[in-house]
Amino acid sequence: MPIDVEGDRVFVCPVPAREAEVAALRDLIEGLGGALVCADRRGLGDFEACVAAADVVVIPLCPETIADPRVADLVQGAVRAGKRVVGVWLAGCEGLSVPPALDRVGSGAVENKAEKIRRAVFGKEPVWEEPNGRPRPAQTLPRKKKC
Repeated sequence: MPIDVEGDRVFVCPVPAREAEVAALRDLIEGLGGALVCADRRGLGDFEACVAAADVVVIPLCPETIADPRVADLVQGAVRAGKRVVGVWLAGCEGLSVPPALDRVGSGAVENKAEKIRRAVFGKEPVWEEPNGRPRPAQTLPRKKKC
């Protein structure tokens, strides 16, 4: 099934320690047809306005974002606002795990390659991969009991 990217507004979470990699990711998303919102952001202060303007929030996955509690807040806020949240593994992240907030409520995590990003960000089906691009084992999420 073809993936329609026209009109999808994307907020890419800034990572000050990895500005060049995040800029390249933004360029790739824009090249795939996505419309960037808040592309000039250099930090996570007042991210709510950026989330409100986006259809999809992209989290560059790296040690800096995995350890940052503000990123967990961003993920939770985006999901509460009805947005899809997708992680994109940056280079050198082998051996890392998806941050818990993204793991619980996110829409996927993929290797930093154009076709994979297109499927995960602009497709509507979740795509979960390890940092090396291999499919991730199925999640075992706790289910609530019905009363």
